Amino acid sequence: MIVLSTLHNVLSQAVTAQLHTAALLTRSGQLIAFATEGGRRPKDEVRMVVGVAMEMWQETQEECSMVESELGRIGVVRVGGESEPLLLLALNSTGDWGELETKVGGVLAVVDAADAGAGQGGCWASGGGAGAV
Repeated sequence: MIVLSTLHNVLSQAVTAQLHTAALLTRSGQLIAFATEGGRRPKDEVRMVVGVAMEMWQETQEECSMVESELGRIGVVRVGGESEPLLLLALNSTGDWGELETKVGGVLAVVDAADAGAGQGGCWASGGGAGAV
């Protein structure tokens, strides 16, 4: 079972100066938990990141996708589930894709340990799901 306070703590650990937003959302786009670098990003901006991530997910439904936007680099990866993901993880960064991939792997490992199951990390570095949507 996943505890919301634990999710916030895990997302907070993923956030850095360059990877400034991490959010967990449902398949329908409802925001479950998020963390921002220093807690300085307004929730409305987090919702914009979630909106872009949802649009990417709805268009591609790949295990992971990424796009360059005016908000920075946004990546979305499925979490758990076999045919349909249980949740989606959205990350927003001004850093490189390697940092995003590393953080995704760490967050998914913790979520997996909470018996939610997790998608596979490593899809951005290999180029899978890469591109503009």
